[in-house]
Amino acid sequence: MSRSRDIADAGVKVNYLDNVGADINTTYSTLASPTFTGTTDISSGVTLPSNPTVTLGSNATFPAGHVIQTTNTTYNANSSDTTTSTTMSRVVESGSYHWTGQITGVLASSWVSITMSFNGESFKNASANAGVGYGIFRESTLIMDAKTHALYIYVGTTTYADIYCPITLTFVDKTPATGTNNYYLGYKAHSTATNTVQSSSTYQPFVCTLQEIAQ
Repeated sequence: MSRSRDIADAGVKVNYLDNVGADINTTYSTLASPTFTGTTDISSGVTLPSNPTVTLGSNATFPAGHVIQTTNTTYNANSSDTTTSTTMSRVVESGSYHWTGQITGVLASSWVSITMSFNGESFKNASANAGVGYGIFRESTLIMDAKTHALYIYVGTTTYADIYCPITLTFVDKTPATGTNNYYLGYKAHSTATNTVQSSSTYQPFVCTLQEIAQ
């Protein structure tokens, strides 16, 4: 083969490779975002684009102490019925249990942190003292009890005793139901004092905050 023929063939090959390179750049300039399936080792880290949409599967796990979800319920329409009973019962108003909060989709291994804040009143006529205790129910089961004089007043006179006070209860339910849990505020009286949860619009609202905590 002559030298001139070799040079001509080489020129054809170079042009061919240039065309192939252009096709590759055109076809593969942008790759689709990766999809991780099964067990994928990403221990070296993954860089996500700004504001990514990430959907977690039902078998996603979280480290202990991680807050999986939070719910918040507020009630500020009416005050409760009074109670003079020394037995803890759910706070009620005309048959309705407004002093409650709900959390759904709770995992079998999770705990639920409960915070309830409200304005309580304890009153007793012709007495020097009055008291009330507040607790928490999960459905109809009492899970946090209190002494009947947890909120207590002594006025030193037998005319009457009366106290209004903002109260906050906190409790961790370590055995919630898997799925949906409803929590209710409870109350009971000290020595037949008349007790009320004051949640009408002129008072501090009842607020229930529930958090599912991974374990």
